[in-house]
Amino acid sequence: MDTTQTTSTHKLPVVCHCRALVARNKPLSRHQRALRRQENQIRQASHVQQQSHKHRHITCAAATAELATQKATVKIGTRGSPLALAQAYMTRDFLKAAFPELAEEGALEIVVIKTTGDKVLNQPLADIGGKGLFTKEIDDALLGGDIDIAVHSMKDVPTWLPKGTILPCNLEREDVRDAFICPSAPSLAELPAGAKIGSASLRRQVQILHKYPHLEVVNFRGNVQSRLRKLNEKVVDATLLALAGLKRLDMADKLTAVLSIEDMLPAVAQVSVLVYQVDSRS
Repeated sequence: MDTTQTTSTHKLPVVCHCRALVARNKPLSRHQRALRRQENQIRQASHVQQQSHKHRHITCAAATAELATQKATVKIGTRGSPLALAQAYMTRDFLKAAFPELAEEGALEIVVIKTTGDKVLNQPLADIGGKGLFTKEIDDALLGGDIDIAVHSMKDVPTWLPKGTILPCNLEREDVRDAFICPSAPSLAELPAGAKIGSASLRRQVQILHKYPHLEVVNFRGNVQSRLRKLNEKVVDATLLALAGLKRLDMADKLTAVLSIEDMLPAVAQVSVLVYQVDSRS
């Protein structure tokens, strides 16, 4: 409950009485002066609350438009995978549609940044430092002024943003479910014993083995296209990918089945795309 609003409503009759006295130029008693001070405090608190509420709802688009007035080109940093680029282009197009000044030629630039997570593909993420390996170089570029905003899949971002950065907005979230892709079986349940499922996700591995202990799960890293290529080359029998990623790449026709949330619990923040920037207040 909003305590400021409750206090303001409760004191309204008294506040109106004080205003009536002032209007007739009558001196206020000590008690009435105290009430007048309280009225001013309530008004100030309400103003602060409104400003805070407004600040929390500042969109990244507005912040980016402000950047556009300060410099010739606003640079959008992203990883170089096809999916990461698709999400960066989505962000760029949303900004162009919202702000005419950003639709001008050269107002927005996509800057591709190769991260450690993109370079080291032959080891599980947990063995080489976790998901922060997908963001470190992007964070460095942001804090170093080489880019103005960064676009990234939120599920791959560490719990704590680097000091000096803020997360003003996310793109609208897509379907959070996972897609099952297999050329030989219509579902996980119908795979034969010993079939290999390719996945680098510990979340997916654990859930698959819990329900289907007769299957084998192998580490399977790389972008969407490389995973599908390995599947066609029969490196594995099946794989799981985020349904939203396939949709954003116009590759939804590749899926075999969509897994319900009961069958495969999605990751925290799955398919949510965040846009973050340097905190100008720091």
